[in-house]
Amino acid sequence: MSRVSDAEGYAERRYTSLPGLIPADRASTLAALARRLPGRMVTLAEGSRQRWEERQVDDEEHPIRILLGTELVKTVLRIVRPHDRAPGLADFRCWVTRYGTGGFLPRHRDRYGTAQLLICLAVPPAENGGALGLQAPGCGEEHLQLGPGDAVVLDATAVDHWTTPLITSERVPEPERLAAVGRYYVE
Repeated sequence: MSRVSDAEGYAERRYTSLPGLIPADRASTLAALARRLPGRMVTLAEGSRQRWEERQVDDEEHPIRILLGTELVKTVLRIVRPHDRAPGLADFRCWVTRYGTGGFLPRHRDRYGTAQLLICLAVPPAENGGALGLQAPGCGEEHLQLGPGDAVVLDATAVDHWTTPLITSERVPEPERLAAVGRYYVE
């Protein structure tokens, strides 16, 4: 898909899928680096079983931050603001989410940001869950089974998004889903 049609898809649905945005082997390398980052458990609400691990990427020299905050900024801006000659970036946040057995992201919309870029770094086979659900206003649900290196740009404040729970299988008794996320605040 060309970046022009990506921008058109984004304008229509407020999200667009970018299969193979980065090579799978680079995603694998970044996943190994992400596993070394310190993480904290995030719980949706007191007593909730809806939990996932979040790992902030604050180091300006970290390869994940360089990828999301430098290398791919122009790609995101061209999709989100294709007619602006020079859209500016007011702020940027970056983190990695990690889900293990039973982990999932509940259906929600974010409160902040102009756009989010989510890049899949590691994911188990589809039989283990971990699909990304998206629903734009006035549209039906879409479920994407992203592979390593696949990405989505979305307006996370306008599009409902969630993941299906990760479940064990005989083939993959300890499933893991890792995604690098960049949140962009565009001027």
